[in-house]
Amino acid sequence: HTRYPLVTGVQTCALPISLDVTGVSGGLTRSANQTLAGGGLVAGSVTVGADAVLAPGSSVGTLTISQDLSIAAGGNYNWQMLDATGTAGGGWDVIQSASLTLSSLAAGTPFNVNLGSLASVSPDVTGNAAHFDASTPGAWRILTSGAAISGFDPTLFKVNTLPTAGSGGFTNPLLGGTFSLALSGDSLGIDLVFTPAAPYTWYGNGTTPGGSGTWTAAGLTWNDGSGMAAWDQIG
Repeated sequence: HTRYPLVTGVQTCALPISLDVTGVSGGLTRSANQTLAGGGLVAGSVTVGADAVLAPGSSVGTLTISQDLSIAAGGNYNWQMLDATGTAGGGWDVIQSASLTLSSLAAGTPFNVNLGSLASVSPDVTGNAAHFDASTPGAWRILTSGAAISGFDPTLFKVNTLPTAGSGGFTNPLLGGTFSLALSGDSLGIDLVFTPAAPYTWYGNGTTPGGSGTWTAAGLTWNDGSGMAAWDQIG
């Protein structure tokens, strides 16, 4: 069924199973302080403006957009993970669109991808997601497009792990690791990528692995693979 108030500028709309906006000029537009949330299908196009929020799924889930998704500088994608080793739509959120328009993005005003981890659902409980390992690289498809994505630049996006724009934040310890976004090899998707912190190796004498030496906070006795560092510089 269709809830027509979804297209009349209400603050927050919870998507029903399907919503047809093909007859609406410009499709469904979310502006500042407005949210499109839920799973199911939007028949038509969707525009996410500055300070608007796109939050797919009921808990984690899939939002399908039959036509174009256009995102603007300063907008938000609130993304959740329940199980890092699950599948898209079940273990974490994913958006599926026929195409993706990035031409409204601007340097200096990034589009925000706000991460949230869930310990459980029904109801949602913010907490550590299952099977996330901060010592292991990972990648999760967060958006798919039926047409090749052009104009992707990771500097036009900001990945937030602290609570932002209604997101609960990502609570799993990262141990110095970082999240970033990457365009898939076939240009048909955007992946959230986790890169663990570089491991540090003890260089007791300051030049070779292992060996004897004095461990002090300021001593250059650790190597991160690119050079020597002091213990109080790690992290």
